[in-house]
Amino acid sequence: MKKILTILLLLAFLIGCQPGEKQEYYDKALPPPPPTPGGQAVARAGLAIGIPPWSVQAQNVALSSKECFADKTITMNIAGHDLIYNKAYFHNKKTNKWEPIVLFGGETVGDWIKGSAVGNIKASLDKFDYGENHIVVYACKKLGSKWLCNNNKWMITGFNLKEKPAGAAPAGQNIGKMVINKNIEPFILQNTLSEEDNFEEILVMRYDAEYIFPDSGLKVKAMVFDVPSKGDLNKAMNTMFKDIVNKGFKEHKGSSIAVYLDVENARNAMWTSGKKLIFVQTFTAEFANSEIINAYLAKYPSDLKKV
Repeated sequence: MKKILTILLLLAFLIGCQPGEKQEYYDKALPPPPPTPGGQAVARAGLAIGIPPWSVQAQNVALSSKECFADKTITMNIAGHDLIYNKAYFHNKKTNKWEPIVLFGGETVGDWIKGSAVGNIKASLDKFDYGENHIVVYACKKLGSKWLCNNNKWMITGFNLKEKPAGAAPAGQNIGKMVINKNIEPFILQNTLSEEDNFEEILVMRYDAEYIFPDSGLKVKAMVFDVPSKGDLNKAMNTMFKDIVNKGFKEHKGSSIAVYLDVENARNAMWTSGKKLIFVQTFTAEFANSEIINAYLAKYPSDLKKV
């Protein structure tokens, strides 16, 4: 989900201090470096039962999913800060150690990233346990000539790793029926894929088909999400995808779709059809490809409405 959800997750709040805590300001060209994360075992002082003394509750840090199943990639977006340390850390519950997550962004200054940053972590069972897991980020805001860095503390957030429900559909089933498993002129089919995915707590099946325009090398991916019920899809549309629909809603040849630009500068078109959610991702910022969109609209007529 990282390519779809990242656009939803860029936040812009101001850094605040913890109630009753006096802030320290640092008058230097760059903020003080972060301390070593994990002043005590976070497993004994997790988000559910309190914040460790070496950390504060995360602000301006958004995860693509606060709940997920094993082996799914979680994208972390950090925004609304002036400088962000170029490594976040996750707590490896198997080794009881904090391990780095490399962050990426725009302009860098030494070990810092200006403005906003993105990082990814795979929620695998060789590093995490079912239940609450933790990630820390260090960032600072400049006030005049001074830096405010949460008293030189890490910001902590987390996600809940869930067990898959019994009877989940096996990956690979029905892929030939769910996507257009052939060339769509002038595009050539490159490959297909199916796997389990999730919209937060809702387990879904995702079916992908990738196409390429041989003359220019332009790539387009179609993704069909088969959701257990229309009610589940409506729940996801009213929460996770609400902003995309309302801000990107448009009519395309008599069909309602939502169009938006994701963080990878790919132009996406999205719509619902029954209990399915369809995305067509064109890997350019300039336009959303009409040939692939039209082919999938013919297969999956849109019933998309603003939410």
